[in-house]
Amino acid sequence: MCRFTCGVLLVMCVFFAILGIWGFDVFFDVLVVTLLGSSLGLVFMPRRGPQHAYHNWVRLVGGGLLVSLLIAFFGSIYVLGMLGYRGVLDDDALELLWGVVAVAIMLIATLMVVWAGFTPTRSRLWLRRKYPRVAAAIERYRKSGEVRETYVPAVVLGGRRCFLVFYYDKKRPDQVRGALLLDEDGRVLGDPALVQRAVKASHLARETIDYYRHQARARLLLGGERAIRGVKYVFKVLREKRERIAASGPEVMADWERVMAVEGVALSALEAAYAAKMFEAAWAKEHGLGRLTEVREEEYRAFEAKFLELRQPYAAAAPHLAQAVEAARGLAEAARKVWEMPHPKEVAEGLLGLADIGESLRQGEWRNYEYAYLNEGDWQAWRERTAWAKEVEAARGELGLATS
Repeated sequence: MCRFTCGVLLVMCVFFAILGIWGFDVFFDVLVVTLLGSSLGLVFMPRRGPQHAYHNWVRLVGGGLLVSLLIAFFGSIYVLGMLGYRGVLDDDALELLWGVVAVAIMLIATLMVVWAGFTPTRSRLWLRRKYPRVAAAIERYRKSGEVRETYVPAVVLGGRRCFLVFYYDKKRPDQVRGALLLDEDGRVLGDPALVQRAVKASHLARETIDYYRHQARARLLLGGERAIRGVKYVFKVLREKRERIAASGPEVMADWERVMAVEGVALSALEAAYAAKMFEAAWAKEHGLGRLTEVREEEYRAFEAKFLELRQPYAAAAPHLAQAVEAARGLAEAARKVWEMPHPKEVAEGLLGLADIGESLRQGEWRNYEYAYLNEGDWQAWRERTAWAKEVEAARGELGLATS
């Protein structure tokens, strides 16, 4: 707070010095330029951390586009004005030339926006150009009322390039109606083990390509930072108020001891989950973001090994946190009643959050954690669509159309 106040006073002193030395006109010009520059800086200033890489890319392109348009616009006004002032061009020629310049600026802006937002694996043109048989097969096996997966990256499994495609209900985009695994010749692959390998690398590719998943992950990591700070604060307050909590009775003190016993593992679990998601964001930043078109299985395996290694403290802490659920809830109730407890509401909410984490770990699902997998509904959709597609493929083969 002191630094902010001193900074404001320093800036005010600079502006008043400009006003006193050069007068109001210069003061006003400097003020306008400063406000405009600082506003643009706040809008386009990149954020730290790989979780903001995609967002920073969009800001960089948007800022570059805006600056380019402003330069082109004001430069055109100056050049055309000088040509008219010197009599090189008459009014009709200037009007025509200005119209041409305006259309050119709008066309360039449109092309830059399209280029900035272009994601190869979202485009059907990309598939049709590079893998025409895959693109044809995707449309051939799509049924009425369905839309295909937004992104179709290539997955290389043991030197074999495959494409895992999901079909969704057009009216309910979250409902899977079918799934297929195709090779680069558009043939249907019916090996479940191959599908299980493909879905992992394909999921990692989508986490890298999709801008909205990056935004969701950035919000999750922001929440993770707050959760870590909040848990540290809760344990700090509980440690400082030990004597006051002990005066509330032996049961409350017993809850306090059980909660304090999991301080280390609780923080390590939260930090491990945060580190794993940060590693996922860093991998996405290093592999092209929306420009990624292909993921090799060896790349995914290296990623998965490191990802699971980062989650090890989380898995180790799970049994301890699960045993502290009741104690955390009881202590949260007592914290609201303890006199002189700083921010009792925040402390109670932190303890309840700790209890919720422990409750979610009681079922033991963390033991068999997988980075990406198909649930039973997805497997059923894949089996049914694969069986139907193979019948269509066989019929086309009998008609001599299998490779068309």
